[in-house]
Amino acid sequence: MKIPTTALASWAPGRLDVVGVFEGGNVGSQVFHKAWTGDSWDPPDFNQWDLLGGFLDRTPAIVCWGENRLDIFGLSFNLANAPMLHKAWDGRQWLPSHAGWDTLGGSFLQSPAVASWGHDRLDIFGVGSDGAMMLHKAWDGARWLPSPLDWQPLGAASPMQPAVASRAPSRLDIVAVGFDHRMLHKAWDGKEWLPGEFTWDVLGGQFSQPPAIVSWGPDRLDIFGVSTDGQMLHKAWDGSQWLPSQFDWDPLGGAFTSQPSVASWAADRLDIFGIDGGGQILHKAWDGSAWLPSHEDWDAVGGVFVGTPAVTAWAGNRLDIVAVGNLPNTAVELGSYGLFHKAWDGSQWLPSHTGWDQLGKVGFPTFIIHH
Repeated sequence: MKIPTTALASWAPGRLDVVGVFEGGNVGSQVFHKAWTGDSWDPPDFNQWDLLGGFLDRTPAIVCWGENRLDIFGLSFNLANAPMLHKAWDGRQWLPSHAGWDTLGGSFLQSPAVASWGHDRLDIFGVGSDGAMMLHKAWDGARWLPSPLDWQPLGAASPMQPAVASRAPSRLDIVAVGFDHRMLHKAWDGKEWLPGEFTWDVLGGQFSQPPAIVSWGPDRLDIFGVSTDGQMLHKAWDGSQWLPSQFDWDPLGGAFTSQPSVASWAADRLDIFGIDGGGQILHKAWDGSAWLPSHEDWDAVGGVFVGTPAVTAWAGNRLDIVAVGNLPNTAVELGSYGLFHKAWDGSQWLPSHTGWDQLGKVGFPTFIIHH
C-alpha cells in the first residue's frame, strides 16, 4: 500500500479543510476530503471521507483566495504523462463537478506548489517530468495564462517539489532544491522575474528534502530545509538582505526524515514542524526574540507518523496540524494508516501535549461517501 498524503487549508476562523490521496480499495488513489466546520467534522463519522475523484498521484496542493473558496491541484496518476489537474469549491459546489477535475496540461515529476497573492488570483508551479525545467501557470480571475493547457518555462533543474510564498500583492518567491542539493530562489516583483526569466539565485546549503517558505509580513521571507545530515536549516530575507548571508544558513538542530512544514499566525511568529527518525513530530517556534524551546532543541509533540505533517493557522495564537500515522495495534495490517489531528488553542496542545485525535482510517476499507 502507498503511504497516504495530505494537505490542509483554512478559509475562515474555525474552518479547516483536509484533502488527501489515499488508496480506497476498488476506487483507486482518489482524493478524499473532510472539513472541520467550527463544532464538528464533516463527514461526521470516524472513517468517513467525501470522495472527490481524480485518480491522483503524490501530495495535492490546496489554497484559499477568499472566504468559502478552495482550489486543489494534483498530478494525474499516469506513469507516462502526469498532467496537472484542478478542482475548486465555490462556496456551493465542487467545480467542474463533485468527482470531476479540469485538466491543465503539462507533464510533471513532483507535487505542485501554489500561492495566491490576491482575490481570484492563483499561481501554480511544478517540476517538469524530466526534472530539467520549472513550469508556471497563473489564473488572473478570468483565464489561465499562458493558456489552459500551456505552461511558462522558468528554467532551473530540480528533482524535488518547489515551495512558493507571497509577501505582497503581485509578489511571489519560489524556492527549490537543485540536483546539486543547493537551494535556488526566483522572485516575481509584479513586472518581471528576478534574477531573470530562466535564471535563479543560488542560496547555498546542502539539502535532502523539499523546502518550506513562509512570509509573516511585507518584504519578509523565512525558508526552512532539512540538510543532508538531517538537521533543520533556516534563512531569512529581512527586506534588504539574506540572513545570515546569501550562501550561509542558520542551523536549528534536530534529526529529520521529512520535509519541514511551517506556519505563521502573527507578525514575527513562526512555528516549524518535522518528523524525526522515530516517527514523532518535533516542533520549534520563533516568538519574535528567541527560538523556543531553544536555538537547537525541539519540543516532541508525540505520534508515530509517516510522510510530511500539514499545518495551518486560522487565527492568532491558533495552530492545527494533521499527519498520517499508524493506527494503534494495526501497524502490519493492510490499510493500517490513520489521519490524526492536533491543535494549539493559545495556551495548550489539544487533546494533550503528546496526544492526537484520530480522524479515521485512510486506506482500504475506508468508508467512502458521495455528497
